[in-house]
Amino acid sequence: MTRTRTAATLTVGTAAALALALGAASPALAADPTVDVDGIITIGDAHWQIDEYGLAYGWDAADVYDLSGYIYYPGEFYYDNYLYCGTGIADADVVVESNGDLTVTCPEGPFGATGLTGSLTFRFYAAADSGYLMRQLVTLTNETDEPITLVGDLEAYYYDGYTGAQGGPGFITSSGGDTVGADDTGYIAHDPTGGSVVETEVWAPNGSAPGAGIVGDSHPAISYTADSTFAAGETKYFVNFTNMVIPATQDEEGAAAAFEIAADQTEEYNDFSGRLVVGLPEGRPVVAWGVTPVAPAPIVPTLANTGSDVSALGIGGLAALLAAAAGLVLIRRTRAAR
Repeated sequence: MTRTRTAATLTVGTAAALALALGAASPALAADPTVDVDGIITIGDAHWQIDEYGLAYGWDAADVYDLSGYIYYPGEFYYDNYLYCGTGIADADVVVESNGDLTVTCPEGPFGATGLTGSLTFRFYAAADSGYLMRQLVTLTNETDEPITLVGDLEAYYYDGYTGAQGGPGFITSSGGDTVGADDTGYIAHDPTGGSVVETEVWAPNGSAPGAGIVGDSHPAISYTADSTFAAGETKYFVNFTNMVIPATQDEEGAAAAFEIAADQTEEYNDFSGRLVVGLPEGRPVVAWGVTPVAPAPIVPTLANTGSDVSALGIGGLAALLAAAAGLVLIRRTRAAR
């Protein structure tokens, strides 16, 4: 694998300046994520890379696993052609979220010759004790006035052997086997000697396949067997997750410790909530996962009619309200011009 490093990055700020402006004391914040012109994302101790196919690689920022032991093109959506992210990061919209996550939204485009319009959106989560999580959201829409029925299944491809190979001691599926089968909802792959990051791939909640209309096979790949027909105007949503744990040491002990962290993290997929759903469209059915939650409407208190008006707040009160409102502003960052 060849990657070109560059010093040119998308510059992003932090919330520290806003906190200082408001006179608020706050603990030191981790550095914001950066994205360079080659699509290499740095977030905490992790690197990810976006190209025209979507998520290309995942490895450590120290480049121990730069040339081997990295995550390779997980969950590539395919029918008669791949679902593309334009020409790569140059066409994507990059946003640093207020919590330190980073979102990459690819442009909409035709999904092969299906007649459907598709898009890819990636969320790269800030560092956590459970590793570095990435969520891929695939959106497919029938923008025509007639139904579209695909002949055959939608598929998502995975590639073993870059971290751990199927049939080997470093590969374990959700059902406890060493080869992906129809009932599996994901797998963990790694080199038990410490020669790779620990990769977790999940495409459905634990224990839900194949009842959820997803069938795995030893490609490894998954087929969406129940979602071949799109009504006129219908949009379908597909989600999969990739988690990366970076071993602290490149030996059996380091690999075992990282694998244990990855195994514990899989419990998170029992419940499609919390950070797994943050930023997803609200109230939408996601294939295999269920309907995304809808945030409750804000409660607006009813004030007694005392005849007071906003002028009663005074300058100090108005300044406090404006400062509070400033804290809700989402600072949007876009990539630097090439």
